[in-house]
Amino acid sequence: MLKFAVEYTLGVSQRLRYNKKHMEGPSLIVPDFGRNPIEFVKEAQVELKKVIWPTKKEVGRMTILILVVSVTVGAFIGSLDYGFTNLFQIALHR
Repeated sequence: MLKFAVEYTLGVSQRLRYNKKHMEGPSLIVPDFGRNPIEFVKEAQVELKKVIWPTKKEVGRMTILILVVSVTVGAFIGSLDYGFTNLFQIALHR
């Protein structure tokens, strides 16, 4: 599965290098931006066309969800902080 994921995400020139070395185990393959930047841009455009971009409605829903969860978690942590602060104040003044 890892081999498929690596091959799927790599460009053509990098796949060839990976296939020669894949028996040695996974290694980090850094894209070579300097040698052929035009090929890099073309491959990036191809990959961006494969992306399923969210609709405006989905973006709105996810934004609201993130805000609600953030406020809820913040209120929960704030209430814990307030409660423990008061608990320690009472325990220290006795």
